[in-house]
Amino acid sequence: MQKALLDYENALIHSPIKIEIDTLRKETWMNKVNPFFYKFRVLYNGIYYSSFKLDAQPLWLSRISIAFLISGTVLHGYGIILRMLIMGRPPVSTLYESIIFVSLL
Repeated sequence: MQKALLDYENALIHSPIKIEIDTLRKETWMNKVNPFFYKFRVLYNGIYYSSFKLDAQPLWLSRISIAFLISGTVLHGYGIILRMLIMGRPPVSTLYESIIFVSLL
């Protein structure tokens, strides 16, 4: 399997079309990690803990919910920046990309 991948990479390098292997690696890594999926999970946890904070207001619960919300926002920003590096432009060409991009603002 590794030999097949190396052969494919060599074929891409010697191709007449300019293909950046580093960009392909970034995109493959992003598809494996899927930061937007984890962002939704982290933000869901933040909203979940924030709902408990409304009943009784312990300080530790407030800090946990804020930490989850900030972590989700950081993951979202990281995903957008990584997508911009891969595409070389802001991700606003499709409706899905536009919604993800605008929701960060």
